[in-house]
Amino acid sequence: MTFMKFNPNDKYFTEESDYDNEEMLNSYRLSAYNWRPGMKNENGELMKLRMSKSTITGFAFCPYQYYLQKILGYKSTETAAMVKGTNVHNVVEYFWKKVPEHLDEIKSLVEENKPNQAYEVMKNVIPKPPEPYENNEESSIETWLNWQWDRFLVTKGENWVPIANEQEVHAMFDVEINGTKIPVHMKGYIDTIFSDGEGGSTLMELKTGKWNKYKAAYMRKEMQIYKMMLENSPEGGSFLPITSWAWEFPSGDVNGGTKREWEIEYMGTNKTRYAPKTVQKMIESLVRAHLFDDFKPIHSQKCKSNCRHENVCSWCDFMDICPGWNAEEGEENGK
Repeated sequence: MTFMKFNPNDKYFTEESDYDNEEMLNSYRLSAYNWRPGMKNENGELMKLRMSKSTITGFAFCPYQYYLQKILGYKSTETAAMVKGTNVHNVVEYFWKKVPEHLDEIKSLVEENKPNQAYEVMKNVIPKPPEPYENNEESSIETWLNWQWDRFLVTKGENWVPIANEQEVHAMFDVEINGTKIPVHMKGYIDTIFSDGEGGSTLMELKTGKWNKYKAAYMRKEMQIYKMMLENSPEGGSFLPITSWAWEFPSGDVNGGTKREWEIEYMGTNKTRYAPKTVQKMIESLVRAHLFDDFKPIHSQKCKSNCRHENVCSWCDFMDICPGWNAEEGEENGK
């Protein structure tokens, strides 16, 4: 099945990288998702484990799915939801590139008490696809734009434009397991980073999936991963300290979601204080799995009859080959 894909930018942000830190690029070259202890490349150089936000959270979701995708190289089927997410992200990336050209006009119209005209100028920055969207992207984009308009009116345009747009980040650090330090390289892209106006920064993540009461806890893990990456990267100095993080769910009412929602949380509160330890444990679990070749499926024949995994696993492309669902009792071993 094919989908209508729209990218108004010259290239995808992953294709137009100008990242130039040679130490980090060399470290990335010497890393692999399918790393195993003692692994070397064709030149005999020792390799290190490569991680990203997606691999850390993906392993936590299901180690066996991670094993199939990152160790064996299985590919997931492209879905309408994936394409929708990419289309919306592409438009938002384009908007933040282009809207500074119109910022003075928008500010002037607001000062002249012409908010409707100012909003139209802002709205016209949003590019139109060559053919109609297929997954209701326009509704999500409109909701997202209205949130930016509301924020503009509150801030009067001060620190309204992000200081980073699809920021590429590389990080290096060691993870100690049973007294042994395992080198790790992380790479990722942060949707947007905003100045907090006081020398710090706010991380922002855009999601096009559903929102419910459990999402905030999940998002804290994602945002902490980004924060940790910046704290272990050469480019982090341009954005640290991270004083808050935020997320936007302009499609939050899809697929049984409760509402369209955005939230901001500040560092040092009860909501955010446990995120560093939680993420550290997630990373250590992933390293242990590679060290001890342990990638068991999240579901097991030993699960209770009312376990929630059937609903969760039904979204997985690999359920039909998963030993957690298909092995005879006592046979499942995660391979």
